[in-house]
Amino acid sequence: TAANGRDAGYMGEVETFDDEGRLLATLKEGDIFGEMAYFSKKGKRNATVVAKTDLVVRKISSDDFKRLPTIEKIFHRIAQGRRISQRAAPGPE
Repeated sequence: TAANGRDAGYMGEVETFDDEGRLLATLKEGDIFGEMAYFSKKGKRNATVVAKTDLVVRKISSDDFKRLPTIEKIFHRIAQGRRISQRAAPGPE
């Protein structure tokens, strides 16, 4: 099921897919997802997350980021790294 808002910090395994259904990444416990939407100009998701196993998800709110600016900085670095990785990934053939 798609979640609304920005989600992160989960236990389980998920796969992320782009708009054309291409696998972007398989994420496991300790990884995060949803950070790209938080830092995008439009605040929109650019991937679909599908659970491969049962999950326990921790939703991180904008208020959480305001109260914990260090967490926001960490998520921002992760989002920047993913943007760079996505640009470097080969396109469809």
